[in-house]
Amino acid sequence: MWRKEEKSLTLGAVFKSPYTAQVDRITDSTSEMFFLGASTGAIAVRERDHFEVDYPMSVGVGPGLRFNDALSFSTDIIWTDRSEYKQKNTDTDEMSYPLGGRANDTLAVKCGTEYLLFEQKTIIPLRGGLFYDTRPSQDDPVDVYGFSLGSGITFKRFSIDGAYQFRWVNDVDGRDFGLEGVHFDLTEHLFLTSIIVCF
Repeated sequence: MWRKEEKSLTLGAVFKSPYTAQVDRITDSTSEMFFLGASTGAIAVRERDHFEVDYPMSVGVGPGLRFNDALSFSTDIIWTDRSEYKQKNTDTDEMSYPLGGRANDTLAVKCGTEYLLFEQKTIIPLRGGLFYDTRPSQDDPVDVYGFSLGSGITFKRFSIDGAYQFRWVNDVDGRDFGLEGVHFDLTEHLFLTSIIVCF
């Protein structure tokens, strides 16, 4: 027998503080020398750099509404201070930005709903969501849109869930991927599954 829940409204918030990560990067390269068309040998070079990467803070807030014991809705809004995303080479004190320049702040808005089908010994969830996100770029932030669908089945000690997500982005700047002078549209399909066993 499932426990019924009354209608309720909740509000959640999250704060992710900025932090600095220490990064060691090792680059191995090989150059082959030629003289009059014949190889004279190869030269191997290893370079090691140490970076401090400043990751930005983010703040989020989200209301949730449980309409009854079967139907619920939720929304999340997250802002990230991308302008503070930068790195410093501790060997040369050179400051740079991983995206090629100071990035603009980003905003993400996500909405979702879940409806539960109560059977005698199982629960079957039906889930769906929409989202809008801004991905940092060397130019202005790129608008990302998407939706997701999911379902599964839950027994007393076992549950399995699956989900599908589709994202699309228009007019992506190729410089973000090392492709100078190129713009393109991007679509992404993502399938997820999970299994939970309670002991």
